Amino acid sequence: DDLYRAYHTNELTPRPEVILNLDVRQCGLGGASCGPGTLPQYLVLPGTYEFTVHLRPFNRGHENPADLARRRLPWLATMRHAAKEGGMQS
Repeated sequence: DDLYRAYHTNELTPRPEVILNLDVRQCGLGGASCGPGTLPQYLVLPGTYEFTVHLRPFNRGHENPADLARRRLPWLATMRHAAKEGGMQS
């Protein structure tokens, strides 16, 4: 409830849990309220969308997030190799 009522983050009360909201797609610029509408190639049409998210924990005091982001996950390297050999990636 408080997430929907707050207009600014400083209006939120800290909570023990983490809330993660992911948007699979975003509509392009334009809304026809005071100008042109969104170009057809940037419209988000109704449908089924799939995507993958990779989360990994890190320790703020011991790891640099930029270095961690550059490190490959072992199974991602395997998928890339399989794709090069003609395998399907999912």
